Amino acid sequence: MYNSRKRYANDSISVAIDTTSGEILELVNKANGDNLIKNTPFNLPNMFAVTLDKVRLSVPNLLMVRKEPALKAQIADTKKENGTEIKIIYDKLSDGTTVYDIKVEVTLWMPDDKAEIRLDAQVVNNGGYAIKSFCFPILNSIYLGESYKDDTLVYPYNSGMKFVNPVEFFAKKPKSIFWRWQEYRYCYHIDGCCGVKNADGLYSYSALYSGALSMAWLDLYDEDGGIYFGMHERNGICRLKAETPGPDSPGMIFSFEKIVEGKQNFGMNNIVVALHKGDWHDGADIYRAAHASYAAGRAEPEWFEKSVSLAAHYDFKYQNGGIVHRFKDIPKIVDQAAELNANHILISGWHTDGFDNGFPEYVADKDLGTEEELATGLKYAAEKNVKVSFYINTRIANRKYAHLADFIKDNAVIKADGTPEIEGYGDKSLSFATMCAGSEAWRNRILDAIRYVVGHGATGVYLDQLAMAAPRACHNPDHNHPYDGWCDGYRKLLEEANQIKTNAGEPISIIIEGCSDMYGSLVNGSLVSTFISLHSGAFPELYSYTFPQHRLVDMVYPKRNLAMRPVHVAQRSTDMINKAFLTNMTFWIYDLEEDNSFFLDPEQLDYLRKVIEIKKIWREKFGDFVFGDETGIVEKSEELSAKTYFKGDYGLLAYTSDGKTVCDIQSFIDADIVEYYTIEGNDCINEALDLDRRYIRISYSRCGIILLKKSADNGKDA
Repeated sequence: MYNSRKRYANDSISVAIDTTSGEILELVNKANGDNLIKNTPFNLPNMFAVTLDKVRLSVPNLLMVRKEPALKAQIADTKKENGTEIKIIYDKLSDGTTVYDIKVEVTLWMPDDKAEIRLDAQVVNNGGYAIKSFCFPILNSIYLGESYKDDTLVYPYNSGMKFVNPVEFFAKKPKSIFWRWQEYRYCYHIDGCCGVKNADGLYSYSALYSGALSMAWLDLYDEDGGIYFGMHERNGICRLKAETPGPDSPGMIFSFEKIVEGKQNFGMNNIVVALHKGDWHDGADIYRAAHASYAAGRAEPEWFEKSVSLAAHYDFKYQNGGIVHRFKDIPKIVDQAAELNANHILISGWHTDGFDNGFPEYVADKDLGTEEELATGLKYAAEKNVKVSFYINTRIANRKYAHLADFIKDNAVIKADGTPEIEGYGDKSLSFATMCAGSEAWRNRILDAIRYVVGHGATGVYLDQLAMAAPRACHNPDHNHPYDGWCDGYRKLLEEANQIKTNAGEPISIIIEGCSDMYGSLVNGSLVSTFISLHSGAFPELYSYTFPQHRLVDMVYPKRNLAMRPVHVAQRSTDMINKAFLTNMTFWIYDLEEDNSFFLDPEQLDYLRKVIEIKKIWREKFGDFVFGDETGIVEKSEELSAKTYFKGDYGLLAYTSDGKTVCDIQSFIDADIVEYYTIEGNDCINEALDLDRRYIRISYSRCGIILLKKSADNGKDA
């Protein structure tokens, strides 16, 4: 008997597969009967897409199969002890005109006891075609329940983004804010993230793992539950795509895209689709459990565990050659750091030809003074117990240096067409080669730069671009690495950097730009720069909840006299300070004299200093409490923002508000206040009982932390 589709189910989930094309046409949550696949646009690939130079191949349609019966999907299932295995085999593919000798074998595994499916794919390139990329799996096209409007998407771009009603938000054209600072020309997008359709008619949001994509998963949910989509195996260089045709044809399309760039056989394995009852926290729990090896954090230098802020000086030598500070000024900026309530400074533009220019000539610039002056300044910092990190760019080399021409040629990324990868920053007369993370000689040059600054007295380094700029496939056969081994190269760099000790024999501190679960266990801090997407969904809580052992660092800015960033960033100064406080991030405080300094905004400097004082107490007394986001908060006043942290029977409540309102929060039921600290003093916090309901009243307080303990007279968790 002819069946147009085959159905497979356990107690929680059901799928239906088209018997001709092998497409997944139904994905049903059996708890409520909701088929999440509500829209299948005919012009878009489903299940997978193999992209060649000018052709994209996917599953066959009925017309193709009538013309060439061998194109039909072969579907077989096997019942095993703990689940069902479904194999879908395509012996050949076609674009409707030409048959291509490419075999794709898709395997679905449906366990008996979980509301999930694991998907694998193997591609055998029998015809030796030049394949650019492979998209798999493609879930096309999903929303939850009766309306897409109440769906929320979390996506781990640069630690995290949160989009309410992504179908409409992606279709919303963002505003472009242009900003000039020195030789740099910036364009900031606010109040939107996509806004323009691609060639497929989709609003597409995507990033490469592990460049700006911090983790390989996303989650779509509403008040009744959600769907998790995650990759539980590395699979080379991959892009996570969240796309939609928009409200005229609603639904979200999710897929992973593997960069292939070759004629080899390959696979995409261990992609998991799971349904859950709660919100994005359930998705985070699934991903964390699958990536336990990433969870542990690097052993921190003792001082870094308690340090809460650093003062960043990019104003030694700028890209245009302008000099603000010299090495003899280091004692002065060390003392300024104390005024900022910081015990850690970052020095950038310290090397030959300065910032965004002299890469990779990491030797003290003679225009800034002698190496002896540099060492003397660092000795002064050590005497004042101020730690000093140095900026090093791990990615690019300036092509202007004739004496480095051979080194750059031998160690740059070589694209599939045989040409080097080139980038540009700031001054348009400069161009930089993208250096290969898999090249041993390039890694050694970076390691030598780290040893150089540490030898002069540095206690740490900031490695720019490492986890923010996109990974690149490199086809230089002399590098002795897989073409897609970029992230492994950076992991090896960090592992070797971890062996470098300070002159006092202590571990160096390592902060990287960007945020990645691949690198988080190998560094002390990851700079997430939420100001970039401040008005478009920045949500660092996503990463902090998934990997609470990894330390995030975020930039904060003054309200007034800010030249480096546009006005809309300055206007959110307090919000950024509060967010960094609530999520226990380390404060990155620029001190760029006239361009970006809290010293030009005394009122906001006063607030920042007070917040840092509370954060110091927090790190000193409760630094090992684990981030719980808003777990335990039952209800709170709208004017109050709050996050929770846990350790055993104890809970820590961190809060911020406008300081002009009396706010109530019902939290940690059956827990007692042990101690608290606020920037206003001791009369702001009151605990009260009202009809047997325990709540905390916070009176006219802008910022504070409250320690609670599970009450001794009950057995409930705090």
